[in-house]
Amino acid sequence: MSLRKKFILRLSLILLVILIFTISINVFSFRNYEVHNAEKAGKIIAQLVRDGLTAHMITGTMNQRDYFLNQIKEIKEIDQLWIIRGEPVIKQFGKGNKYEEPKDELDIKALKTGKVQKKLIESMNSVKYRITIPYIAEKQGKVSCTMCHTVSEGRFWEL
Repeated sequence: MSLRKKFILRLSLILLVILIFTISINVFSFRNYEVHNAEKAGKIIAQLVRDGLTAHMITGTMNQRDYFLNQIKEIKEIDQLWIIRGEPVIKQFGKGNKYEEPKDELDIKALKTGKVQKKLIESMNSVKYRITIPYIAEKQGKVSCTMCHTVSEGRFWEL
C-alpha cells in the first residue's frame, strides 16, 4: 500500500473517531439537558399544585380539588400526577381517597425523609422522568400552611 493511501486511511480513521466522540458528547449533553428540564418542569408543576390546593383550602372548596388536579393531568406532557397524604394530614383530615396513597418506594421514601426523590426510567423507545416532591409547611406571603394544618413550619407534611 502506498504512503498516500496509508495517510488517507489513518486520517479517515482519526476523523471517524472524532466524529463518533463528538456525536456521543452531543447525545449525552442533550439527554442531560432534557432530564434537567423534566426536573425543572416537575418542580414548577408541584409549586402550581401546592398553590392551587392552598387556594382551594382558603376559599373552602377543597371538595372540588379533583377537578383542579384532573385539569393538570390533561396536559400532554404530564403522564401521571397524584397527591399523597402524609401522616400528619391523615391524622388531621383522614385517609383521603384511594388516589392519595403512596404508589411505591419512591413515594414512601419522600414521605419518610422529606427530600425530593427522582427516578429515570429509560427504554429503547421512551424516557420517563419520575419525581416525587414533598411539600414543606411554610409561610407563602400572607398565607401560612399552619392556618389549615396542625404542623410546625419547616416540617414536610404532604406530597
